[in-house]
Amino acid sequence: MFAHPLRPLRAILSLLIVVLFAEAVAFPLPRPIGNLSDYGNVLDRHGRDALNSLIADAKARYGIDVYILASWDDPFHDLDRYAVAILDAWGIAAGNTLLAVFVKIGRDWDARVLAGTALAAAHPGLASYVQE
Repeated sequence: MFAHPLRPLRAILSLLIVVLFAEAVAFPLPRPIGNLSDYGNVLDRHGRDALNSLIADAKARYGIDVYILASWDDPFHDLDRYAVAILDAWGIAAGNTLLAVFVKIGRDWDARVLAGTALAAAHPGLASYVQE
């Protein structure tokens, strides 16, 4: 006859959990394939070798771990959000790292470059330099 007073609250919390879980699994992120993850299949062997050489050089000369993702898909439809999600999902957000995310949108490529917190702390002007 009378509904339990917490019943509406339980329904709201259940709905919230379902929505949050659905968002968490709705956007599967690519896993890193080494430092160069060419999910867009845009590089030939020579291009991959050249980029891997530059990545190794950045590590040897400057101690910076460079990661590159090339993809045809941005599940967020927001490249800034996607790049941050990749930085976190790959576990490189806190490191002395530089992440470049390239996504093909239609016929055009768009890119974002992010620095890990250790790299950004060591080089405070890096963010403004990369944006220019």
